Amino acid sequence: MTILLLEPIGESFSEKRINLTTDIIKVGRKISAKNPPEPYNGIFESKVLSRTHAEIWNDKGKILIKDVGSSNGTFINGKRISEEGQPSASFELHTGDILEFGIDIKNEEGDDSKCIFQFYKTI
Repeated sequence: MTILLLEPIGESFSEKRINLTTDIIKVGRKISAKNPPEPYNGIFESKVLSRTHAEIWNDKGKILIKDVGSSNGTFINGKRISEEGQPSASFELHTGDILEFGIDIKNEEGDDSKCIFQFYKTI
């Protein structure tokens, strides 16, 4: 069993431990009470994520990620992996990579921080 550990940098989100089986894990924004953010899923309560933002999966021991055409982007170690609104190629994640979903958005009520995680893989 491979567990994807997404550990927050800062205090914007709680740690997530996602079991990577053969299923694709969908990363995105909460859109209803039926899909709340949980420590074991890829759902976040954040305006900087698209409803359908990215996908993460395990391919024979390699952890892969793909942006599925999000507005605010997916970044690995500070580099955006696709153009705005365009799906990306698949990228392999490595222990210690810094993942960013979205960008800072400032609104009248204040800042809505991007979610930044450090990636770890455990078996």
